Amino acid sequence: MKENVDGSINKYKARLVAKGFHQVHGFDFHENNAFLNGLLEESVFMTQPPGFEVTDRSLICKLNKALYGLKQAPRQWFDRLKSTLLQFGFVGSKCDSSLFIYRHQVHTVYLLVSVYDIIITGSSTSLIQQLTTKIHTAFSLKQLGHFLALEIKYLPNNSTLMTQNKYIRDLLHKTHMVEAHSISSPMVSNCKLSRHGADIFHDPTLYY
Repeated sequence: MKENVDGSINKYKARLVAKGFHQVHGFDFHENNAFLNGLLEESVFMTQPPGFEVTDRSLICKLNKALYGLKQAPRQWFDRLKSTLLQFGFVGSKCDSSLFIYRHQVHTVYLLVSVYDIIITGSSTSLIQQLTTKIHTAFSLKQLGHFLALEIKYLPNNSTLMTQNKYIRDLLHKTHMVEAHSISSPMVSNCKLSRHGADIFHDPTLYY
């Protein structure tokens, strides 16, 4: 399920995931950094997905493109995205391999990649729109307005407001702390630490 910034449902999604844990480094793949836009360099086969089998169950599927679950899928996706951005005139940052910079006259646009999420910003709104449209010709983009649980809003006074309101609300619901009162520091003021440690936390999955 994909959500909008306000928490409403954007769309429901179903994914076909390959059992990539069967792959052997150096044999099935050579680099691992979805990845559905990545082009495979190796020959990869998979069993027929449940519910989509043909009459002959002995037949298998040959993948033409990367698939969720394949260990090389993230790398193949990033390589294709990188080569496309370079063709469009972006330059890769020497400090961060996930950051790409585009300069045109007096304007600069920054594009940052995290897995299969992209954030793009710069000094010219029209130039950003032109580049976004250009990238959309190569990849199917969805402009959701939030990135890594970060909400970015442009205010009327030309300032930018960055918050994590939705992420915090979801976290409070997950931990059943919606009704909790806020404090200036999220730490108990009278807490006494012990050199011998303490009991194991009852539910460490809350921190995942």
